[in-house]
Amino acid sequence: MSILTLRICIQSESLPQDYSAGHHGHGVPLCMQTYKHFFKACRIPGEDKDTLYINDAHTDYIVVACRNQFFLLRLKTEEMPDEEELVEQLRLIWYLSKEYETSSPSIGLMTTENRKQWASMRNNLIKKITNKQSLHYLETCLYVLCLDDSVSVKAATAKNQRRDSAVEMAKMEAAFMCSQLLHGGGSDYYTGNRYFDKFLQFVVGRDGICGIVCEHSASEGITVLRFMNEFLTFLNEKPIDCVVQRKDSLRGNLYTKNNNLLSSRSIVRLLWDLDETLLHCIQDATKRINKLTIAGQGPDNHLMALKELAKRSNLEIPLLFREKAYKEYLNFQLSTSQLPNDKGIIVGYGAVVPDGYGISYTPTEEQIMFCISSFYSSPETSSDFFASSLEGSLLQMRELCFKYQNNVQ
Repeated sequence: MSILTLRICIQSESLPQDYSAGHHGHGVPLCMQTYKHFFKACRIPGEDKDTLYINDAHTDYIVVACRNQFFLLRLKTEEMPDEEELVEQLRLIWYLSKEYETSSPSIGLMTTENRKQWASMRNNLIKKITNKQSLHYLETCLYVLCLDDSVSVKAATAKNQRRDSAVEMAKMEAAFMCSQLLHGGGSDYYTGNRYFDKFLQFVVGRDGICGIVCEHSASEGITVLRFMNEFLTFLNEKPIDCVVQRKDSLRGNLYTKNNNLLSSRSIVRLLWDLDETLLHCIQDATKRINKLTIAGQGPDNHLMALKELAKRSNLEIPLLFREKAYKEYLNFQLSTSQLPNDKGIIVGYGAVVPDGYGISYTPTEEQIMFCISSFYSSPETSSDFFASSLEGSLLQMRELCFKYQNNVQ
């Protein structure tokens, strides 16, 4: 019901203004436009480039994914739907899906394909009227509700043995549950029970796994987190970005990668022989750039604008944008976000480049939760090793803090 309540607030533009976690308590007002994408957006594959489709027509239905099949469920638009009636409809869908489980094609898997291949598949599908109408419903629905069976039951079926679901659930780790939400666990599990092009998907499993999967191009994660926090504001405590940045520097002696811009001697000199005055200058410059970036005035925007102007004017791409250094500048091997919340919500996302990491961190009063992801296909990355290196750096910081505290006392 809270989902539909949020939709009403978005339609009436009655949501309170969002602010960034600004310096000295003065946040920058954030754009509220992407909230309108919540129940309207879908990513359409293209052979040249994808398109973000925004459905401005009135919609009164959701799509329920169950056993790799998609069912249309219409909602009352004049008033809030009756909860018992919704439960009955979902129960009916659950049982109907059993009848066609073995014969139904896994259309959802197509949204995980290479985008050009998926675009070609979609073009072939929509040549038939029934397929075209079905995809239209998927692309224009309010959201997709994914009903997953038990992960332990699925595993037991695959291995032809019985398992105690309660025991399996007790053993289930947070990292495993996050991976089930992020990608569904593969074709043998529930990846086919998703439609990853739709902006908003709600996943509910019989094992108790539940969460939201979003298509990131339509909106920032902060808007989704606000919904998950039930309209609560972000913590007003001092941001810990500076602590995480210091942690990254400590991590340098555990997990290293060659840098194209600085020699190893320069890195060592920067880390250990940094002049105090220079350090303050770097901190001030970083804060200034951060403020500009949050306000939409980051230096990368201006560079991108120059490149696009050259393309649209049919001019030769300037030499700057053909330099290896610029390509490396846009190769975000480390994509990080601080996503604070007071509900214990774990937020994660995939790496944005094949040989990179996606790292979100959620600070709380007693701990910092990190969610680390990378691709198995890359021989250059290892989430386990990165997590181990990260833990070692944090323990070193803890030891330094205790030593400083003891010296002060």
